Amino acid sequence: MKNFILTILAMAFCIISCNNKKMTEKDQEIIIDIATDANDVIQKQNVTVLNSDEDIVGFMSGNHYVVKITYSGLDTIKTATAYWGDSNRYNKAKYIWITDTSISITLYNSISDSSAIFRVSGTMDGRGSGLSWD
Repeated sequence: MKNFILTILAMAFCIISCNNKKMTEKDQEIIIDIATDANDVIQKQNVTVLNSDEDIVGFMSGNHYVVKITYSGLDTIKTATAYWGDSNRYNKAKYIWITDTSISITLYNSISDSSAIFRVSGTMDGRGSGLSWD
């Protein structure tokens, strides 16, 4: 019983910490590096971007980006994942939280002027992820 209570307290602390972090990040644009190796992705971040050359069904080229956002859902921490295929190579990403479950993200190359802007969103129950652009 004691372990169960400690587990519940730890989960509550994590949810509160993630909520507080998002609230402070809500109005800030945050810049992150785009990882090229899955081992380099920092799981503690609320937003991660991985550039991969591995083939994914539905993508014409092997160059694609995997964007994951982590947020507090109805009952637990949820993750939404979106895939973006592009012939351009990007090394940085900047994002801003639009709602509690969605971000506006820009992938860009810090040396050239190429960029891609889109939105990644999830659902509060964790059953869906989406990608949209203007």
